[in-house]
Amino acid sequence: MRLSVRVKPGAHRDGIWREGEGLFVRLRSVPKDGEANTYLISYLSGSLRLPPSVVKIVKGHSSLYKVLNIDAPEQDLRPMLSGLPMVPQTTLFDD
Repeated sequence: MRLSVRVKPGAHRDGIWREGEGLFVRLRSVPKDGEANTYLISYLSGSLRLPPSVVKIVKGHSSLYKVLNIDAPEQDLRPMLSGLPMVPQTTLFDD
């Protein structure tokens, strides 16, 4: 399953929300030497209860907008993703 993700690294705390057809993820990790990408995979896989090996960044390695491939059945992922809260407007600017 392909998934669009907008990332905000260097945030005060971690968080994950649905945003349109994709996700908005705030990460405490800083975007230095790929640390935020590694943390994103770890955080997202843990949030979705998946092994990190099934989550791959396929586009946007150095961008805030990424495309991920999650190697898991879509029928298993959809309920988990739809159970996430929608991104509240205040989280766009709060840290």
